[in-house]
Amino acid sequence: MEPRQAHHGELAAELAALQLQLNHAEDGWQTVCSCEADAQAAGEGQEPSVAAGHVDHACRLLIEEIAEGALMVSRAGVVVYANRAFATLLGRPQHETIGRRIEDCFAPEAHPRLARVLGARGGLRRRMQLDLLTAGGRRVATRLSTGQLQLPGAPELTFLVVKDLTPQRRHDAALAKRESALQDMRERQQRTENHLQEVLAAIPAHVALLDTRGVIVSVNEAWKQFAKSNGYQGGDFGIGQNYADLCGGVSEGQDAHDAASAAEHIRSVLSGQSAEAALEYPCHSPTEDRWFRMTVAALKSGPDGGTVDGAIVMHINISERKQAESAERTALAEKLLIARAVEQSAEGLMVTDSRRRIVKVNHAFEAITGYADSDVLGRTPRLLSSGRQDRTFYEAMWAAVETSGHWRGEIWSRRKDGTVYPLSMSVSRLDDADGQPMNYVASFSDISERKAAEERVRRMAHFDALTGLPNRALLVERAAHELRIAHRSDGQLALMFIDLDHFKHINDSLGHAVGDGLLVALAERFQQALREQDTLARSGGDEFVLLLPGTDAPGAAHVAQKLLALASLPYRVDRHELSITPSIGIALYPVDGEDFGALARAADAAMYRAKQGGRNRFRFHTADIHAQSARMLQLENALRQALAHSEFSLRYQPQFDGTGQQIVGAEALLRWHNRELGTVSPAEFIAIAESSGLITSIGEWVLRTASQQMRAWLDDGLAPLTLAVNLSAVQFRQPNLTETVTRIVGEAGIAPELLELELTESVASDDPAAAVTVMNELHAHGVRMSIDDFGTGYSSLSYLKRFKVDRLKIDRSFVGSLPDSGEDQAIVKAIISLARSLGMKTIAEGVETQAQARFLREQGCDEMQGYWFSRPLTAGQFARFAKAHHPPAAGRPG
Repeated sequence: MEPRQAHHGELAAELAALQLQLNHAEDGWQTVCSCEADAQAAGEGQEPSVAAGHVDHACRLLIEEIAEGALMVSRAGVVVYANRAFATLLGRPQHETIGRRIEDCFAPEAHPRLARVLGARGGLRRRMQLDLLTAGGRRVATRLSTGQLQLPGAPELTFLVVKDLTPQRRHDAALAKRESALQDMRERQQRTENHLQEVLAAIPAHVALLDTRGVIVSVNEAWKQFAKSNGYQGGDFGIGQNYADLCGGVSEGQDAHDAASAAEHIRSVLSGQSAEAALEYPCHSPTEDRWFRMTVAALKSGPDGGTVDGAIVMHINISERKQAESAERTALAEKLLIARAVEQSAEGLMVTDSRRRIVKVNHAFEAITGYADSDVLGRTPRLLSSGRQDRTFYEAMWAAVETSGHWRGEIWSRRKDGTVYPLSMSVSRLDDADGQPMNYVASFSDISERKAAEERVRRMAHFDALTGLPNRALLVERAAHELRIAHRSDGQLALMFIDLDHFKHINDSLGHAVGDGLLVALAERFQQALREQDTLARSGGDEFVLLLPGTDAPGAAHVAQKLLALASLPYRVDRHELSITPSIGIALYPVDGEDFGALARAADAAMYRAKQGGRNRFRFHTADIHAQSARMLQLENALRQALAHSEFSLRYQPQFDGTGQQIVGAEALLRWHNRELGTVSPAEFIAIAESSGLITSIGEWVLRTASQQMRAWLDDGLAPLTLAVNLSAVQFRQPNLTETVTRIVGEAGIAPELLELELTESVASDDPAAAVTVMNELHAHGVRMSIDDFGTGYSSLSYLKRFKVDRLKIDRSFVGSLPDSGEDQAIVKAIISLARSLGMKTIAEGVETQAQARFLREQGCDEMQGYWFSRPLTAGQFARFAKAHHPPAAGRPG
């Protein structure tokens, strides 16, 4: 309260000074009155005029000395005299103020009161507050003091003292403002004290306020409840007692060391050694253990806030925080334990960021993959890709991870050394607080040993222990699969039953070990002669079953003949040289049955007929198929000797330009005449030559013979012509085709441009990319190419435009119905138009009528061949025919 009293003293001093200033005019007035009395006394012995002038001069001097505005006004309201202070207050020069009417110096509402003052008699003194009106029109609050002045020899005057109240009002306003501020401060202080009490009551912490001696002066409700719960019996809850003495009582569960520490903290804060101190301590009770944090803070005041007025002590229950910290330490320990377990785990661990770049791997990762962490950090798991799973597999895997957050399965991976091995892998997605992917974690283990064990079990269940061939169970499974494929594609399939003749004699005479060795050797021979898609199974004892997908009767007969030949070769088992023959029965799908059971019964029956027929042979279940296969085998055997016996010959069919008048080339056609079989159609023996592999040597003979014949024609004076030679699919796939062609052409001594190799459309479209490569090589050596039978197969136009092809050959199947068939007309027109747009020529084969030739000529076909122009001719016949039609002859060829 002392500062407030000092402030009131200051205000009182200011009021006293103001009062003195306000009374200055009053003092001046008393002086004027004294002068008036002196003037009257002196006038008794002098002339009035002298006395009056003396008094008037004295009044003027006095008025000028007055600090406030002073003026004398006649009864008529004219300013007789005004001092400089009034002129300044009025804002006019002094000489302009004197002589003015008094009403002009005050606000209009003051005029009535001025009139009453000027009209008063008998020296009445008055005080009033009027607004002065300055020369600029500004109102100034003033206090007007009036009195009557009667000078000797002069009319009665009214004496006015004008006090400017603006400073006083300002002072009053400031004083009021200060008082208001003090009142506000007192109210705020009261509100603060009330709020403090409310806050203390609302604080869940146990709070006590201490004075400078450490005595408790106030506590909150939480403190009281805390004291009760700890057994404190006092009704004042420690108020008025020293807190240090209560440390052990209020916190009954607190140990002596903590109580001493609490007392020391309080002394340190109250003495000013520290502004704040804290202590955490456990509080044990019969029902529970709790933790508290005691905080002691100094309460300070003074201008610099350096005076300690007391302290505030708070006890906060931190049991939940302690429990959380304990749980966090436990969780951290568990994480460390888990991290240690992960590092020591036999399972590989790989962690990536949200962009699937590796950020962490464990030791097992290095042990399994061969990659150190420095090799993989920052890279993607694609580093480990084996290439065995396609893009679809990985897209499905990551889709599962993104959708469900998890994927588990088996995958093939690649070690640093290139080894491919199987893994069992689990991939999980870890999200952040917003549900966005933060990390991906993959754990995996090498399951090579497990897979090997599973493979061993699988082999035991599906493979023969002796020969390693599939057993009957696996055979049935594969047969069902291949039968479904054959059924959907209208394909064919062959099933063979193979039984060894007189095998029992070997077991009985030489023992089962020798017999087993013979079975193993036979199985190895058969396996090497079969295709990858074929299945050779051992059904038991000396019986084998062979499944041949996509195989017709000729193909099955060819395989059976091959197996018979392989089986007849001698075997060396231990010290024994052995020989064995098989009997083979063949059944075909769908002729002999549509399921495995029916086919097996048919093949078994056919096998018994083979044994009854003398063994060491094969039989079909159906008689006509057997006869057909026998014919195929006969032709194949004869073909193998055809080249050696010079049974092949060539015929040459002329090729004409679009006018049909000029010969432009010839096609070399293969013919075969066997002394036992007679003349065999190319439609019959070409397919056998291709399936048996003989077409390679036969095709090379055709190419060499045709090239040499061209050389002979040129030497005989025949004009150069294009000689077309058919190229089979087997020849086209030979890796040394270009070398073979260029060597033969070079040996014959003809220009490569005279040779044209005809390739069927189906061969070119089987592997277009490889076809482009071969064609480019042949084209680089000057050899011309044409597509035979165009339109009968499937062509990719995107590859056709890349083929180095000179001509498209329109197949005879489209020419035969011309010009009557609208469909064939449309096809032929389309082929001619396509060839023209690709910069190729067209040649039609099988032209046999004038109408066909006319239609082709009208459509712009570049070249034609067929019986309408000439049948295939011998070399001599062709030479004479070509000379007659090159240059063009006058008549129509017959």
